[in-house]
Amino acid sequence: MWKKPWRRYRAFRQLGINHEWAMKFAWSRKGGWRLSCSPVMGMTVTEERLKQRGYISFKDYYHQVHQKSVVS
Repeated sequence: MWKKPWRRYRAFRQLGINHEWAMKFAWSRKGGWRLSCSPVMGMTVTEERLKQRGYISFKDYYHQVHQKSVVS
C-alpha cells in the first residue's frame, strides 16, 4: 500500500494533512519504517484515532496486565 508515492500522498490527504506536507513526505526517499517517526505521522495517527479503530494504548495495556498480576 505504501510503496508508491501517489498512494502515500492520497493516504496523507485522507488523514487531513495539507498538500505541501503530503507531497513532502509521500515523495520522501525514506521507507515506511523511517516515516513512522516523522512529525506527519505524529499529527495523523493519534491515540484518539487508534482508539476509534479499536486499538488499546501501551499505557492502558500495561496497567491492565500489571493490575492482573498484582491481584493474582
